[in-house]
Amino acid sequence: MNVVLHEGKNLPQSDNWGLCDGFVRMEINGQSWESSVQRNTLRPAWEDEVQFIVSDKSEDLKITLFDWDMAGEELLGSLNISCEELSELGDELKHHLWAMTQADEANQVRTSHHPVHL
Repeated sequence: MNVVLHEGKNLPQSDNWGLCDGFVRMEINGQSWESSVQRNTLRPAWEDEVQFIVSDKSEDLKITLFDWDMAGEELLGSLNISCEELSELGDELKHHLWAMTQADEANQVRTSHHPVHL
């Protein structure tokens, strides 16, 4: 499976300067990949491409968005989507997948508007 990470938009202001140092981690079937950190922006652009070996369409691709800082990484949101769903989206997915979730203070997950464009 070939995945292209294009950009993010409307990331939350996560540091003292009102900006974010965003990066994305993708995981599937024991394989993991991390993007570069895009510093000091609420609209990061990556244009990174990664390939994963997938043997079962029921496997989930986990996409997680973080803010990086010297003290560690802060979870901004995550999305799990099955390879079957991805293949059903077909060319639609090439245009964009603007969906993430964000963890709130009570560690509950809710829909958010901190999207990542694949």
